[in-house]
Amino acid sequence: MKKSVKIIISVLLIPCIFSVTVMLVNDIAANKTEKELSVFPLPEKTQLAETNSVAGKLYGNGNGMQYIGQLLVTTELTEEELYAHYSEVDEYIVIKKMDSPVISEYFPKQEFKSFDSTKNNYMVELVRYNPGTFDSYFSENFFWKLLDCDIRGH
Repeated sequence: MKKSVKIIISVLLIPCIFSVTVMLVNDIAANKTEKELSVFPLPEKTQLAETNSVAGKLYGNGNGMQYIGQLLVTTELTEEELYAHYSEVDEYIVIKKMDSPVISEYFPKQEFKSFDSTKNNYMVELVRYNPGTFDSYFSENFFWKLLDCDIRGH
């Protein structure tokens, strides 16, 4: 009896531990994306208010993980001038004028805490994709296949 209980508990715990581990690794990848964006020099007349990172599926359809680093900046520059500056970082840069502290309409509880409505606020966002997402299924690295098992990527 005791042996069967241990087996049942093990069978139930292994998927939970796997899921939590995958989520933590994906969060680390999102934090690296945030750091990559935040170390890039700010343009003139721009102040960094806050940084954030998100792992999940925020853009597009289908399955797959995205790692997103976000900056909230206050600036006198236009959206086009900010994009010209940050497009040197990567081609997957999104610049968005922020009229409210809500970061994404998909997650309304996620907000920039340093948002000041009296200032000219923009969100600078760097989007990275799971490298295994775009390769053919059979040539993907097994590690990236595991990271796509995150429930947030579906």
